Amino acid sequence: MIVPVRFAVICMSVATSISVASAMADELLEQDVTDWREEHEARFKSPDGWLALVGMFRIEEGQNQFGTDPSNQIVLPAASSVAAAGTIRIAAGQVSIEAVKDSQLSVNDEAVTEAVLQIDNLLPDADSPDKVTIGDRLSLQLVRRNGRLAIRVRDRLSPSIAAFRGKNWFPVDSDYRVEATFTTYEPVKTIRITNIKGDVSDSEVPGFVEFTLHGTRCRLDAQIDSPEHLFFTFKDKTNGTTTCAPGRFLVTGIPKDNRVTLDFNKAYSPPCAFSEFTVCPLPPPQNHLDVAIEAGEKKYEP
Repeated sequence: MIVPVRFAVICMSVATSISVASAMADELLEQDVTDWREEHEARFKSPDGWLALVGMFRIEEGQNQFGTDPSNQIVLPAASSVAAAGTIRIAAGQVSIEAVKDSQLSVNDEAVTEAVLQIDNLLPDADSPDKVTIGDRLSLQLVRRNGRLAIRVRDRLSPSIAAFRGKNWFPVDSDYRVEATFTTYEPVKTIRITNIKGDVSDSEVPGFVEFTLHGTRCRLDAQIDSPEHLFFTFKDKTNGTTTCAPGRFLVTGIPKDNRVTLDFNKAYSPPCAFSEFTVCPLPPPQNHLDVAIEAGEKKYEP
């Protein structure tokens, strides 16, 4: 059969256009994921990031002293402050902080000797918006986990930051950027979530996503990360071999017209893979996938 020259040229032109468009799409995806990973790692090793964590201390009703002396309830890194830097007090549901002289205490960048620390008392898990700093090295954050109050201590000179060699990632792969259908739970579903320490708490789940990957139909329950984002904890067939054993995290935008994009190239290890001072949630059983997701963050290799 003889193919007319004009028809052959048109077919070649269409094929070339499709190939060019595909290459451009891959290039845009590569750049988007690369930019995201660089920003993610920058936050991770910043003075406010997970690598800066050097302690997490439960605090109880009454007085909780902080300083470098080991007898304090909240022990600061040696040589980072003074032996007795101040007191955090819990009384009548209110948390306040009081500094000793020369401890260089600031709350939200304002030098103070005492202040009340704000936290949402209606939530079992909450982070105080108030940033407490001691000198130019340390920061303290009031948090509530499973209904109990604690203080996170971060050190901008943390040995973990100095030793960090960068995260380990799979190559960017467009096959792992999938479109999913979002279905709302009516009413909102409540599930039990266990964290890495074995504590169990309730979490609201607004809905679930369904998608197909490598020919396998998959489903994940979604949690709310913020008004603009959904949060997923999941396990797959790579956990414990090429990726973090407890599972991984993924954040997406809010669904539009019941559709949401899941880019597993941006899946990342929970902070508990790097720090003992975290209480990361573990994926619920229904979020254990029967596929290998060879995308996103691999196990860390120090």
